[in-house]
Amino acid sequence: MFPKIDFGAAIDTPFVVMRDFYGLSCQADGDGQHFLAVAPEPDDGDVRTDPIDVGAPLFAPGFLGLHVLDYNYALQDLLDAAAAKAAAAGL
Repeated sequence: MFPKIDFGAAIDTPFVVMRDFYGLSCQADGDGQHFLAVAPEPDDGDVRTDPIDVGAPLFAPGFLGLHVLDYNYALQDLLDAAAAKAAAAGL
């Protein structure tokens, strides 16, 4: 069910940060339903490959969509925000 992920490089950790690789935006479909659209938007010269095939059946809107990845897209930003708050509190 879960597609094999090819990150384009050897990965030997359970978590990979793809900082500044994806763009996210709020979109609306033809029925006026809003959703978070995710698309690879690497900078010029970025040699990383997109590890997620959003066309895979797992990510089809009628199945899971990208909800299975929602938290993961923002995870590093959330960790950075928590670290900044801890630092501001002197922790």
